Amino acid sequence: VQTAQANDLEPWAYLKQVFTELPQATTLAQIEALLPWQAAPKRLEGLAHGD
Repeated sequence: VQTAQANDLEPWAYLKQVFTELPQATTLAQIEALLPWQAAPKRLEGLAHGD
């Protein structure tokens, strides 16, 4: 939660996204892409604070 906030993401929306995508992640690269500082802007559209 703190790391999501530090990366200007709404924590609960970010966690929902991670819990949705994590079961389909089969490679290390896919899992690492879910980290808050690796988040692709398009995938996380709407998760930034104030959106």
